[in-house]
Amino acid sequence: MINLSRIAFLVSLIALTIACNESDQDSPPDAGPDARHPHDPDAQNFPDADADTDDSLERWPGQEIDEDPLGLDWDMPEADDGLLFLFANVGNIDIYRCQNVGFNLCWTEQEAIITEEIAKRDADVILLQEVLVPEQCDDLDPPPAEDHVCHPDFEPPEIEQVRRLVGPDYTIACDAARGYECVAVRVGKASIVGCDDGELCRGLARTNEPVEGCDTGFTISAVTIDVDDQLLDVVNVHPPSDAAGASQGRQCRRDYFDSIFGEEAPLIEQEKVVIGGDFNFDPFRQSSTYPDVEFWNQYVSTSFEETHDDPLLFAYHSGLPEHDPPYWTTPILSTTLDHVISNSLRGHCITLGAHPGEAPLDHFRGRLAVRLDHLAMECLLSW
Repeated sequence: MINLSRIAFLVSLIALTIACNESDQDSPPDAGPDARHPHDPDAQNFPDADADTDDSLERWPGQEIDEDPLGLDWDMPEADDGLLFLFANVGNIDIYRCQNVGFNLCWTEQEAIITEEIAKRDADVILLQEVLVPEQCDDLDPPPAEDHVCHPDFEPPEIEQVRRLVGPDYTIACDAARGYECVAVRVGKASIVGCDDGELCRGLARTNEPVEGCDTGFTISAVTIDVDDQLLDVVNVHPPSDAAGASQGRQCRRDYFDSIFGEEAPLIEQEKVVIGGDFNFDPFRQSSTYPDVEFWNQYVSTSFEETHDDPLLFAYHSGLPEHDPPYWTTPILSTTLDHVISNSLRGHCITLGAHPGEAPLDHFRGRLAVRLDHLAMECLLSW
């Protein structure tokens, strides 16, 4: 499946890439600490893509927000210890290598960098979107490049990319559609109901029914995890983008949300629920009259306290609790498309690659057109 949402980026992406590359060649930035602060108005030059410095690893080019604060009231207390979550869309806009696998993660060097960064984060629960599955390597056209994970000379110790990314110490369950979206929990910290500890259970995650007229390559899926005999639903979100048109994308997302919001939400089985991932929309900046935003706002609040009064309400852990206005999680589009919410937990998220001093998972390697197009989020959550 070709992920057309990436194709939609190309015009703006090519212009931005050319501009960045030209400025890099002529005027490398100062290497001082101010140069890597993502919101420093005096630090607008992007690091040289080939520079072997800490600066080039700690910010996504273009992550400078000059918008006015939203000024919304919100409350979300800090976590008391709890679980460390990592949410990451590992797909990309790599038109040079990954178009033949729907822009799922395909570059061997990038996979190695992300694997190393995930290990450093040492999360208890990991939610990944746009993981490449072995079946995508069959009969590729055009054939894979030498640095493509599907190239026959690439012989990793594990055939499953999701296992390579998180390592051997996790239990993994993936969606029942194509298997691109997976949840991993650390053995000894938690378990996934229905999956033996340390195993990879493809297709185990409860997955939304297809919505007529919407791209079936996108899913919302859920697993139940057991943490010290307490059950928690963990929902991995990746509803349709606007690739088939903005109006259709908005309506498809709204219809996908029926699987997780409301009294009849079929994917929800437990009282405690964490929902996160790439939602493909920005409720902070897009019109509240859009069907997806309007429906979302019925169930997602800026107030943690309100979730105690209404069990169907969810509150933000990402976005406003970190920064006002929310950091862009998709800097190439200047939007916040990735979110983390829950109906009962407390705690805040940070955006890796936007939050000061926090490197993005892929670091800064090569042209913008081979980067991850989403920034990951790390969240410490408790109940």
